[in-house]
Amino acid sequence: GVWLDSASKKMNYPDYYLNNFHFQSDGWLSTDSAKVYETSTETLFLGRQDSMQRLSLYPLASWARANGVGEGAGKKLLEVACGTGRHNAFLRDNYPAMDV
Repeated sequence: GVWLDSASKKMNYPDYYLNNFHFQSDGWLSTDSAKVYETSTETLFLGRQDSMQRLSLYPLASWARANGVGEGAGKKLLEVACGTGRHNAFLRDNYPAMDV
């Protein structure tokens, strides 16, 4: 189902979040859309999606070192529009004390 159908009005999300987009027929913010996203991007990138997502850890690590973040204690990270949230597993593995 759609995650933010009626709730989107209360949270001031624009109506276009509920539009059909790239074969995601029940809006951008739904469980089914997240599954379609994961499958389609994994197919599009020939099974390399995980490795592409892990590349984001390099600049994050540079930033963390420069800012004394360490394992992330006391820090919070919010990832938005991330499919099923699979990338968050990589973040939690690398920053176990961070609130991801």
